[in-house]
Amino acid sequence: MEGPGPAQVPMMSPNGSIPPIHIPPGYVSQVIEDNGVRRVVVTPQTPEFHPQMASPHHMHPHYIPHRGQMLAHPPLYPAVTAELPAQFLHQPPPTHVFEADSLGPHGHQSFGFRNERTSKAHERLQKKHQGRYPKERNSNPTASPQKSHSVSPDVDVSKSGQARSKQSAKYSEQTSPGCSQATSPRRTDSIQGCGSVEPSGMILKKQSSTDSAGIGVDAEAETGNSQKILLTLKKPQVLDVKAREARVTWNPPVPINPEPSDGPMEIDAKCASVPTLHCYELSLGVSTRDSRYKIVYRGEELKFDLKDLKPATDYHIRVCAMCDSLRGVNSDPTSFTTLHDLPDTPLPPKLSNRTKSSLLLQWKAPPENGSKITAYLLEWDEGHKDSGYHECYIGGNRQYRVAKLSPGTGYCFRLAARNELGLSGWSESLCFVTQGCIPSAPPPPQLLRAGISWLALQWHRPVEASTDESVQFVLEMDDETSGYGFKPKYHGEELSYTAHNMHRSSRYKFRLFICNSEGMKSVGSEVVTFHTLSDRPGPPARLTVKGKVHAQHFKVSWDPPKDNGGASITKFQLEMAEANKPQQWDVVYSGHGREHVCDQLQPGNTHSLRCCCYNVGGQSQYSDVLNVETPPLPPGAPPLPRLVGKSRARELHLRWGTPAVNGGCAVLEYTLELGTPGTEMREVYHGPDVECTVHGLLPGRPYKLHVRAANRAGAGPFSEEVELSTGPGAPEACQLPTVTCRSATSATVSWESPLNNGAEVTEYRLEWGGEEGCLQQVYSGPALSYELRGLQPASYYFCRVQAVNCAGPGLFGDVASCCTPPWVPGPITTVHITSPQADSGLEPSECLVLSWDEPISNGAEVTTYNVDYGERQPLNVEGSTSCIVHGLHPDSTYRVRVQAVNAIGPGPFSQTVRGRTLALPPEAPRLECVSSGPQSLRLKWGESGGGGGGGGSGKGIALEAVQFTLQMQDRGDRFVTVYAGSCHTFKVQRLSESSTYTFRVRAANEAGDGPFSEPSFFTTTRSSPPPVKGFRILAQEGFCCDVSWESLPPMKGDNVLFVLQLAGGRDPEMKQVYKGLDTSYRLTGLQAGGEYRLRVCAIRRCQDGAPAELFGPFGPTLTLHVQKPQAPQAIADMRHEKATAKTRWASQLTDEQWAGIILVAFAVFSIFMSVAAWYIWMK
Repeated sequence: MEGPGPAQVPMMSPNGSIPPIHIPPGYVSQVIEDNGVRRVVVTPQTPEFHPQMASPHHMHPHYIPHRGQMLAHPPLYPAVTAELPAQFLHQPPPTHVFEADSLGPHGHQSFGFRNERTSKAHERLQKKHQGRYPKERNSNPTASPQKSHSVSPDVDVSKSGQARSKQSAKYSEQTSPGCSQATSPRRTDSIQGCGSVEPSGMILKKQSSTDSAGIGVDAEAETGNSQKILLTLKKPQVLDVKAREARVTWNPPVPINPEPSDGPMEIDAKCASVPTLHCYELSLGVSTRDSRYKIVYRGEELKFDLKDLKPATDYHIRVCAMCDSLRGVNSDPTSFTTLHDLPDTPLPPKLSNRTKSSLLLQWKAPPENGSKITAYLLEWDEGHKDSGYHECYIGGNRQYRVAKLSPGTGYCFRLAARNELGLSGWSESLCFVTQGCIPSAPPPPQLLRAGISWLALQWHRPVEASTDESVQFVLEMDDETSGYGFKPKYHGEELSYTAHNMHRSSRYKFRLFICNSEGMKSVGSEVVTFHTLSDRPGPPARLTVKGKVHAQHFKVSWDPPKDNGGASITKFQLEMAEANKPQQWDVVYSGHGREHVCDQLQPGNTHSLRCCCYNVGGQSQYSDVLNVETPPLPPGAPPLPRLVGKSRARELHLRWGTPAVNGGCAVLEYTLELGTPGTEMREVYHGPDVECTVHGLLPGRPYKLHVRAANRAGAGPFSEEVELSTGPGAPEACQLPTVTCRSATSATVSWESPLNNGAEVTEYRLEWGGEEGCLQQVYSGPALSYELRGLQPASYYFCRVQAVNCAGPGLFGDVASCCTPPWVPGPITTVHITSPQADSGLEPSECLVLSWDEPISNGAEVTTYNVDYGERQPLNVEGSTSCIVHGLHPDSTYRVRVQAVNAIGPGPFSQTVRGRTLALPPEAPRLECVSSGPQSLRLKWGESGGGGGGGGSGKGIALEAVQFTLQMQDRGDRFVTVYAGSCHTFKVQRLSESSTYTFRVRAANEAGDGPFSEPSFFTTTRSSPPPVKGFRILAQEGFCCDVSWESLPPMKGDNVLFVLQLAGGRDPEMKQVYKGLDTSYRLTGLQAGGEYRLRVCAIRRCQDGAPAELFGPFGPTLTLHVQKPQAPQAIADMRHEKATAKTRWASQLTDEQWAGIILVAFAVFSIFMSVAAWYIWMK
């Protein structure tokens, strides 16, 4: 919210001095120089503002007035000359941005927050001023709509200076904060939810020479109307108050019609209209010593839900309205108090002290939330993590010692607090471990595996250690080469360890220790000794060929390895691999020698050799591979050439194999020679392939041929000659066949025999199809005609013929075409049967909806359809592929088939489809109450009567398809659904005791929902009173005894009585000795030395209805022993007085004092036991 902005009065003076300005009371003037132009700013002065002394602005000489331009009447206010007053402080415009609820420019609240008394006083002052100067206000012309910051130099300033000063001061006071702000452009509105407002500075503008009588604007009416609207906001209302939330509502301000403003001063358009859109700001405060209000909502809504409140806390809420930059005063606060709640979840208990058999736990009290905590509940798992939590302690103390525990065992605890409203949530579970004992000496570690530079050891967990106990092992090792003795090698919980970085073939000693969770270390195990293994030797060196390499043998040699691995070499092993099997290494030598002759080798092949050696540590790595290549030989003769496939008339396709012996080198080329009998052989092929095709031959002629191979060593011998003959030629293409249609589904094709090209035609192939480019073979045989059946009526077909002889098939002839005549429609392929839709108005139990796909018309349009569904006369449907069959029986099965009819005749029937009508909706089942309780009712309903009236099976739908809906009538006499499902029983819970409820049920199946049953009324029973707590014996005096118990509150207006029963000696029957409302009773007439059993229960006396009295369960039984008198009456009286005094003293002690006495006694006992244990241990 901004304060009223200053009014700026730009003026010009002929001599550069400031003209005199009349300032009204309560305002001060300020001179600001901007770009060589001096401005006088008139601002309101508040009583709280006390300016400090600052360097004054430059003083200007006195103003020299124009001749004859001063006003004739005396000034209303004293003039302000260029000499600045003493309290004047030259300040630049503010540089900071004010928020919506910030203070004014001088550190106090803005004038927009005027109360009603100040506003009325201001209005009376304004009316008085208007009545004193009516002519001056009427003589001022309307302000110009144009804004200007410069004034013409020929304006008479002295004549209208006083009027402008008064108008400027007056308008600066009356302008509302939302319509007038400081001239600094940095001041903006930051209220959320109300939109942004541009800063509009209020500047008094100079008119032209025709309007020199004075300028000014009166915005008091507009600002007053806006402030009155914002002041009409009433205090908010708080509804639905809960423990942690509440709802706040309020009413909008009452709108007021704005009064027209006829002042001569021009203002911004936003200030000239009455605000219509409001924004509300809701503040919340807490009733504390330094209570402050905190804004919790800004927006245009008239309600807000408060969340995350504290239970049992007093709050104050208030609201204010805002419009643009106007902010109303806060409404009167509304106070409310949140409800009480359960205690907060307490923090988990903390461990204060522990021993081998006890744990001392302490905890802090959580926030009570308005209701005092009555007890704390401590639960534990009794040392078994999977057994659940059990009650350990319940009471008002904030510490508890758990005793009789096992040493070194973990126990988990959790805590909850209880007040009058109930039990809080459980805290986080924490586990604590009791102190353990010194572990016994473990067995020595065992060797798991041994390596060259490592040893893998293992050991076992102690048998006496539990699975939950943390046990750590310490392994120490002695390296004899270092001379430092045993040093720790491993410390952890693992049961194995591998020691690395050891020397090969060396001896090491080990021993093992055990540490428990308390850090206690056992005695070391026995010392054991283990050895590392020897290393493998290095690879043999210098594997070379010794002598000349022959085609089938050569000699190799090698040197021993440089590193034998710490042991002597036992043997050498030489391996060889062929070039065609590089991964298959064969052992060719194994022994102590260092050379070997490799024989029986293949010529022209590459042999790879490698060598390794062995010692007790194992096999060494292989040496570098030595590759040796033997020289090749010329290849042998290849196999005889053979004919590939059938012999052709003018060519032969030949193939031969590679020679059995290639000479140790790959065959590079082959040479094929061919000739007729009696002529010389000529070369017809020379190349690397093993097959070729010889062209340009004559049909039926014999030819002889042979072949030879060659490699880089030379050519080998020719193979033996072989004789082959060419075959006959294929026949010519057939002529155009003749097609004759015999019916709509059959046709006959005939053709003539073509030229056979030297071989008789053995068969003809006929291809037939519905498209010219997609024909399939339908006939193959020696006949010259063929009849085709199963054709489609009114369809075009194409065909062609091919002749075949022993030489092969000839070319196809020309394609012939024909068209078959029309025929009856084809069969209907698919028939769909569905039930009518729910919104169609048809009964699904009496009709079926049929639909089918349109069949093939076979050249004639389908006119009608015949539907056969089992009746005598089929149903005739014209021009449609769907129909509805009416007049059917419910829950019945029908066999349906459909037939299409065209102009030629009826077509075949479709496949039979089964359809079934739905059964009628089931009747309402009978509802009954099986059992009732104080807060629940178990209801049961039987089977529904089925869909009656249907002609089918009595139960058309399976039991699991029936769904039941159970409804209960609420307080508004409306039935709400409490169960929906297929079960026949349901238990309604969360009911009130001794209350009558109305229920109804209905069944539903695929046919629909059945009717509801008649409303049934069932009543819950009354709840029995709880067991009595706090039953104890107060005092015993001679043959009298006082007993008491805790009281119970009335149960819904019914009084609670108590019954005390007593049985003496071995009498099994308990006799009633008291019945009433009191919580204590005095037993008299007891026998000396007698033993009595006491118990008490509560009885609920019902005011109306049966039963009249409800007995609760009996509490625990107390045993009372009456002592026999052993002294005279005086001694008995003295003992009675001492007992009475001791009882009185004990009853005066509080629970905290008793806890302190027990704690001190336990501390003294602990110190005594510690001293005794130390003395025994020292001896």
